[in-house]
Amino acid sequence: MTHRLDEALADAHHRSRARVLATVVRVTRDFDAAEDAVQEAFAEAARAWRSSGVPDDPTAWLTTVARRKALDGLRRERTLARKLPLLIVPEGDVTEQYDPFRDERLRLIFTCCHPATCRCCSPRVIRPRRATGRTWWPARVSWEVSWPS
Repeated sequence: MTHRLDEALADAHHRSRARVLATVVRVTRDFDAAEDAVQEAFAEAARAWRSSGVPDDPTAWLTTVARRKALDGLRRERTLARKLPLLIVPEGDVTEQYDPFRDERLRLIFTCCHPATCRCCSPRVIRPRRATGRTWWPARVSWEVSWPS
């Protein structure tokens, strides 16, 4: 079976590589990308034909796979060109612009809840009064601190 597969791949390469390459160059308008897609199609053929057998028309199979791989590569390049400017970080102090603790009250809450500052080496539980079962809520946010026993 392996010998027959090798012969089929060599025959397809010899007979239809130029036709497949010309079709993919017409689609991509880029010779290098077309060659890469055709080589990937032949590599895919070596994997797929081993399990499913050689198709009735190897040229059509190779053309379809190479064309799809070339179009996937073009889409990938377009997406990269569109998304790359979004990845550029503006110059300046990055920590100033992206500070997750802009509100000092939030920094205080996280500092109070940190296990290193606890007096019994276990974290304190801070919860709003609403979570404690009370049905009323005052105008200001108030917190209850419970210490572990």
